[in-house]
Amino acid sequence: MLNSFTEQPYRDLPECFAGWMGRAEPASGEVFEPKTVVDRVDVAADTRICLAAVFDLVGREVIWADIALSKHPRFANHVRDNRARAHSRRSPNHGARDRTLR
Repeated sequence: MLNSFTEQPYRDLPECFAGWMGRAEPASGEVFEPKTVVDRVDVAADTRICLAAVFDLVGREVIWADIALSKHPRFANHVRDNRARAHSRRSPNHGARDRTLR
């Protein structure tokens, strides 16, 4: 997720992209080095919060998304939560609490 801390929508920026770097080892402590940027995606959302890409770790691919968000999601989207939700039984009233709190 990308946040525009300057309060400008991404589409108003003259040049805007997100990228990722290659590392020899995870958590190697290597400092940022621009020449290690592996790839980048353009960001053109008409908002100040954007989900630029989806990383498919199993398929080992990056999917460009550029999804504009009007506000921060109220949930964390990570493997632990997704697996827990996928293997738990949901009651017929699942989500009712969320609807009443909005």
